[in-house]
Amino acid sequence: MDKRLTNASQDDSEEYSMMIEATLSEMSSHELALSTDPECALMVEHMLKRVGDFEKRVFADALMGQINAVISNSFGSHVIETLLETSKGTIMRESNGDIAQPPNQDPESVGQLRTFTTLLNDLVEEILPFVGDLILNQNATYPIRYLLHLLSGDTSENVLKRSKKSKSWLNRNDNFDAVNEQQYEDEEYRPPKHFKELFNRLRKALFDSFSSSAEIRAFGVSDHGAPVLQLLLQYERNNGENDKTDSFLDSWLDGLIAQLQSSEETKQSGHITTTLLDTTASHTTETAIECASSSVFEEIWKLYFTAKGGTRCMKHPVGNFVYAKALARLGTDENLNEEFVNAQLNETISLIRESGSKLIKTGRSGPLLAISDVVVARNVFKDEVLSMIMHCFGLSTTSTAQAKHIIPCILEMKRWKSYRRFHKETFENDEADEESSGDERKTNKKKKKDSGDDDIYTVPGAQLIQSIYQYGSPLNDKIIESVINLDTDKLLEICGSSSASRIIDGLIESDNIAFKYKHKLRLKLVGNYHLMADMRVGSRVAEKIYETSDGYFREKIANSLIEHEDYLAGSPYGKYLSRKVDLSLFRRRYDDWKEKTAQEIKNAGLNKINNIKKAPRVFNGKLANEMLSINQSEDKRGSKSSKKRKNASNEDTTSGETEDKADTRTRQEKREEKRQRKYEK
Repeated sequence: MDKRLTNASQDDSEEYSMMIEATLSEMSSHELALSTDPECALMVEHMLKRVGDFEKRVFADALMGQINAVISNSFGSHVIETLLETSKGTIMRESNGDIAQPPNQDPESVGQLRTFTTLLNDLVEEILPFVGDLILNQNATYPIRYLLHLLSGDTSENVLKRSKKSKSWLNRNDNFDAVNEQQYEDEEYRPPKHFKELFNRLRKALFDSFSSSAEIRAFGVSDHGAPVLQLLLQYERNNGENDKTDSFLDSWLDGLIAQLQSSEETKQSGHITTTLLDTTASHTTETAIECASSSVFEEIWKLYFTAKGGTRCMKHPVGNFVYAKALARLGTDENLNEEFVNAQLNETISLIRESGSKLIKTGRSGPLLAISDVVVARNVFKDEVLSMIMHCFGLSTTSTAQAKHIIPCILEMKRWKSYRRFHKETFENDEADEESSGDERKTNKKKKKDSGDDDIYTVPGAQLIQSIYQYGSPLNDKIIESVINLDTDKLLEICGSSSASRIIDGLIESDNIAFKYKHKLRLKLVGNYHLMADMRVGSRVAEKIYETSDGYFREKIANSLIEHEDYLAGSPYGKYLSRKVDLSLFRRRYDDWKEKTAQEIKNAGLNKINNIKKAPRVFNGKLANEMLSINQSEDKRGSKSSKKRKNASNEDTTSGETEDKADTRTRQEKREEKRQRKYEK
């Protein structure tokens, strides 16, 4: 029966409906036994995903009075969780007045069936007296957590993930989605207003079930209790209750909020110090740091993330994630005191600088990424952070010997000494290349290419380089020049890496990078685009470069690819770039290709992407902020009358409102605008 449910086609609706109806008839009066049976529970879950609103109400009504037994069962808990999971659409339809009626309704034989919203209210009433015991049950905690999400209205995917074991068990043979939820899958879930009261009652019952704050802290450390406590902490923040003393947050922080409100001297808590480094409890502490008010967060930072405490935390394999999350809040929380933020950032830069070598060696990149993003958001200490990052890697932007190795060194997340040791053959070959002939250099390159090393570049390294891009000129100039000055072989290797290729995307797309650097990168890769297109990742990068290029450079790329058209056609990835460029149209009808490309450029708005700023409109010596009328002409050099007034007497000059505006565009921008106008004709 289970296989027939999961593999049945909806095309044969009549036969399928008859099978569903027969199955429901057989299930009648046996819902409790089927829901707790190891073999039948999975079939019940599949049924719940396929039946309508009325059938769900009938099933839920049959379980009323026995919910505590079902929810505590290892198989029944999954059935209740699936029932709640598939009920979002039912609740929304009932809220809109669309209450499902029984098929073939006979008024004389059919009694009154409670709506699903009413059933959910009765379910909460039934579990309230036992919620303290149920929440500690490893089976019941999952449906209760889902019930809390459903009542609060937070049903996002990141908070409603089932356990890996449950998901594997449920989806092992399930290849059919719940048809009844398709109507509401893209619509935001909005719970009825009285659900908030139900949630508060359930939350208060949970809080009262703990005899002391120590029990709450012990509950938040357990594997099954930590996610529930995190949800309750988030709810307190969303409802402005994160400053109350009788709250889950104050209990988890070991009375820190009460100490602040009573003006007592705040002290470090051994509980928080321990949970910062604990695999499970660190997630709850991380959530508590996010949900604390700004004043409480400032005190948390002073107690646990400064001096030796901060150094120990950032070096720890678990604590560095919590430290990075807390550090990120310094850049996102606008309610923090500006003097406090600047003082703590200055101290943090010194701490990371001292421990930087250890962080790089052990792969603790979180604090580096976090401090880099914070200074970009706050627009302070960018120069100091860039110097700190270079110091952590043992690099210098002024060293000519390190110039072409800065980017690979950061991408591999290795210090300079380790990088030289790891690439010993490369440095020896570079010294030998200076004395070897041209044929020997080609042989060395071929051997290196045939060796086929695995992807050694890291995601954190790529993220760090992209963060430095946001510093703006002139701070990011050295890093960008290091990317552009890489050897062509190394650049192609980076383009072919799934992680490192993101620095090329970032360079092309970032608004903080001057157009001249983007143009140099595109120009350097000319003649190698067919090699990039033959790579799984490189083909995507080549398409990105083509899409963000103007008409002049698109033609340049097409010309470089036309002689490799057969090569691209035979490549499993190259054919996609060939279609993107439309080489067949370029070869046969050049004018049509040119017209099509001009329209694509116009639709894409590439002037903004390429940082080409159009010159200001000038009419009779005045800047025209509005659109020009039909009788007006656009003169970027200024009108003749304005130039005459400039050389006239003082009386004539005072009559004009503005003087001739100088054209401050660079020569490169003028050339690019000229090419753009050529392709728009």
